[in-house]
Amino acid sequence: MGVVTSFDTYLSQSRPNPTLLRTDYFSSVGYGIDLSYKRGLWLFNARFLTSERKYDQLYDIRAVNPDDIVITTKARNTGRYYSIPLTVSYQLNRSHKLQVFGGVGIVTEWVGRQIRVETYKALGGPISVPSYETEPNALVGGSLQVVLRYHLTNRFLLQLEPALRYFPQDQSTFYGKPGATANVLLSVSYKL
Repeated sequence: MGVVTSFDTYLSQSRPNPTLLRTDYFSSVGYGIDLSYKRGLWLFNARFLTSERKYDQLYDIRAVNPDDIVITTKARNTGRYYSIPLTVSYQLNRSHKLQVFGGVGIVTEWVGRQIRVETYKALGGPISVPSYETEPNALVGGSLQVVLRYHLTNRFLLQLEPALRYFPQDQSTFYGKPGATANVLLSVSYKL
């Protein structure tokens, strides 16, 4: 059992939209709890992670006037995301001090109702826009990972896990179509 911190980055594009020019995703840092159980050469992990994710959306909005002016607007959105990855991995080497595993898993991820709009700009100046609510959203996807475990002592270990997650039917605020994230998890655990 231990504490874990994660680094997320997005590998997907936003949903096509005639007025949406682009969506810029920002990498985020999360934190949570890691529970793992090793039986023989098999490693089972369950985690609870949360992170605050941000993205900018750049729009072109055509003004209704004789000159048909195009106004470019930009909004930065922030939401609190939660994920529970459940993974199983197989040990690829026979060392006790440094162990290397390869594995797969399923990931459940959801975002609550509240999305905050931090900044909104049009014609070069900020405009005040209230936060808005979305429907609570849960998604299920798969993951591939490599797990590196280093035993600091008989009781403490350090674990590094680069992973790739894929959501085949992602309808979240951040993707809008099938999407993927790359994650690197770092945990320090205590053996009970």
